[in-house]
Amino acid sequence: MNSLKDQIFEYVKKYRSVTYAELNQNIVGFRGNRMSLVPEIPSIVYWSGLSDEAYEAIAELLNEKRVFHNASTPQQYLRAGGGLTIPIVKSNKITKELRWLPVVLSVQKE
Repeated sequence: MNSLKDQIFEYVKKYRSVTYAELNQNIVGFRGNRMSLVPEIPSIVYWSGLSDEAYEAIAELLNEKRVFHNASTPQQYLRAGGGLTIPIVKSNKITKELRWLPVVLSVQKE
């Protein structure tokens, strides 16, 4: 059986633009209690609900430039059957409260 990292990469490669919600629903072992945050602004959340292994796998794939974060919309997440209940980022203003930045994982940087 492929590692979780390989499964995530193959899924993103197959579907080209994948929300965290889709990975949560379709990859066994993805779901957990960890948050993925924007490194430079830790009050900005990419996704909440990853396993430690999924978090590490995505971090490695991003660092290896095998996958990229690209802008998304809340509607894309709703179509995928998921989303977060925290407020969405609406400006460049840094806040102390958690805000959600909807992104997709893709094999190409846009």
